[in-house]
Amino acid sequence: MKVAIYASCSTTEQFVENQLEALRQYATERGLEVVAEYAENKSGWKDGHQLELINLVTDAKRRKFNAILVWSLDRLSRGVPAKVLTLTNTLNANDVGVNSYQQPWIESSGH
Repeated sequence: MKVAIYASCSTTEQFVENQLEALRQYATERGLEVVAEYAENKSGWKDGHQLELINLVTDAKRRKFNAILVWSLDRLSRGVPAKVLTLTNTLNANDVGVNSYQQPWIESSGH
């Protein structure tokens, strides 16, 4: 299965590379092919947008991958569960699943 990795850090004390390494290993252990990586190194809330997340959704709609891997669902949107649900539904509507490293029970399937 083709997957994309999305990693996001909102403070200078966090490092996106830590998430990327763990998610790459997660993909390797499950025989998943990582075809794209998207990483935000600053707070989307401070700037009012998450450019890499926008790029990921655009590529998902183009069906460049079957699922995304994230460290945790809160990396998709801080503090607003409805936004995470809306984004997950948008991805699922485009046959792209969402898999969370920290919340494996939330896995949704892509085709």
